[in-house]
Amino acid sequence: MIKAKVVSKEILAKDIVQLRLTPNHWEDWQPGAHLDITLPNGMERQYSLVPCDNGQYTIAVLKESDSRGGSLCIHSDVQVGTELQLSAPKSKFTLQHDGRAILMSAGIGITPLMSIADALHAADIPLDFRYAFRAPDQAAYLNWLATRPWADTCQQHISSEGTRLDIAKTLQDLQPDAHVYACGPSAFLEPIEAAMSAQNCLDRLHVEYFSNNDIELSGSDFIVHLAQSGGEIKVGEQETILTALQREGYDPMYSCEDGVCGACILPLVEGEAEHRDKFLTDEEHASQSEIAICCSRAKTNSITIDF
Repeated sequence: MIKAKVVSKEILAKDIVQLRLTPNHWEDWQPGAHLDITLPNGMERQYSLVPCDNGQYTIAVLKESDSRGGSLCIHSDVQVGTELQLSAPKSKFTLQHDGRAILMSAGIGITPLMSIADALHAADIPLDFRYAFRAPDQAAYLNWLATRPWADTCQQHISSEGTRLDIAKTLQDLQPDAHVYACGPSAFLEPIEAAMSAQNCLDRLHVEYFSNNDIELSGSDFIVHLAQSGGEIKVGEQETILTALQREGYDPMYSCEDGVCGACILPLVEGEAEHRDKFLTDEEHASQSEIAICCSRAKTNSITIDF
């Protein structure tokens, strides 16, 4: 685990702060990477890295209106001098260096796409960057965008000014060698996935969910068998596997509780899951070999997990 000290905290826009961190051990990172950060309140959260000088890490955090304590802790409790624990940088995005690239971000979802855009431009990949946000005072990194050598490829779509991003129009008649990189909340990403699916080109879509606010966690009750201990627990209609395990005194790994980060994924030994996460791929869902215990449920009366 890496230790890092907060060396600056800056307000970027309404409800968005930027933290600059100096770690005791710095590792280089791939475009689109993020850090797992353990906060002073004990929560672990994932934050995308934005371009900065070597030897430091920089993140930007939106204070969510329905925060469970992660973003609220960053905004209220983390100050210059606070020491945080970090993972090494991790990356879910895989850059494709053929054809052109369409980058689509909503709100704070711009953060992982900043380094991706720089990397693609450096590789001479043509860019089309779309940045959607509600109002200028709620948009981070507008000044930074204006300084980039690819700035003329960036279009801003501002809801309050009537220039909302038309996702279907942007993605219609997609070139056969084009790749799409997208990041934002589920309400933004799901129409992008639908548009790509309609053209049979989901294999050229690279997404990162920042939230899965529309997720439904409740359902019929079921039994979970625990392969390692031989025990079993009942998951009630209003519980998740995660909360049922916690009720029984277990301490499984978890972080987002939205099904977007992957921290709570466990092997599925037996039974069939009703997948509700946004982390595993369609192929991984179909394989029925893993389950996100913070949100997914059982299709069958019981399942067995490797825990």
